[in-house]
Amino acid sequence: MEDPEARILIVGPSRRLVHERLLSGPAGLLSLAPPWFCPKYWRSKRTLDFPNGARVTLASPHSWDRECVRGSSASLVWMDAPEEWYRPLEAYETFCGLARHRTARMRQLGIPARCIITARASPTAFLKHVIDSAPGLVRGRLSTFDNAEHVDPRFIEMGHRLRGTIQGRRDYLGELFFSPEDLASGVSR
Repeated sequence: MEDPEARILIVGPSRRLVHERLLSGPAGLLSLAPPWFCPKYWRSKRTLDFPNGARVTLASPHSWDRECVRGSSASLVWMDAPEEWYRPLEAYETFCGLARHRTARMRQLGIPARCIITARASPTAFLKHVIDSAPGLVRGRLSTFDNAEHVDPRFIEMGHRLRGTIQGRRDYLGELFFSPEDLASGVSR
């Protein structure tokens, strides 16, 4: 968060889940921010203001939140768990359209406004659309085993037992693939 002009939009499945997972959860912004750079959280405005001037706005894919942010712009849009959203494709298009603000620092470094999606490796029609149509898409993945020191050992053992199955490859290894069964069923959502 070095850029004082940064305008970040964080979108999660619901307002409650944005707060629980992305703000105050174990890996949330408020939980991980160092004391000297802790943002001020304005619950009524659904914003975080960082000491250097950077601002984060929180939203959900529900129509009232889309209306609230319509017309604004962001230098980064972070969309979390779209597999849990209501009408994810429509919301995705709306929120991606807001990634158009480039700060002076971004212009100097040649960095475009960006969208980031964090999602389970679920073979949904939404993710298939994103993969097939997003220009400049960069895919990354982490497995549960990459984070094993922070996870209950029994969960890791279960992952080892399931890692050879389709479910295990998706849920524990983070592999996103569309199996013949997914394609035959028309892909969920």
